[in-house]
Formats: sequence, C-alpha cells, structure tokens
Amino acid sequence: MAGPAMDYFSNRIWPGGVMGSMLVFMEEEQADGPDAALHFMEAHEDLWMQWVPADVAAKVKASL
Repeated sequence: MAGPAMDYFSNRIWPGGVMGSMLVFMEEEQADGPDAALHFMEAHEDLWMQWVPADVAAKVKASL
C-alpha cells in the first residue's frame, strides 16, 4: 500500500547544506513556506530536477 509513496519520498534527498541554507533563508528573510519553496526551486534546480521526469522539470522551470 505505502510502497509507491515510500519509494517517491525515499528518492528525495535533501543534503544537509541545502537544508541548512533554506533554514537560514527563512530566518533572515522571515519567509513563509511558499516563499521558501519558490526560493528552493530557483536556487536548487540541480537537485529537484532529478526528482521528476525531464518534461515535467522543463515545464516547472519555465513556470518559475
């Protein structure tokens, strides 16, 4: 039952440095979740683009 969901999340690895930089960004900018998510998408595309198929990554990147 939880197999596909668990597979999805187990492949989404946030390196410690990225997580730390996001926490610093949120603190310094008083950013909320949506602002932090946008910052993550813009600043770490090399990471999240690995998580989705290439066609999806291109559409997401174009929408930013």
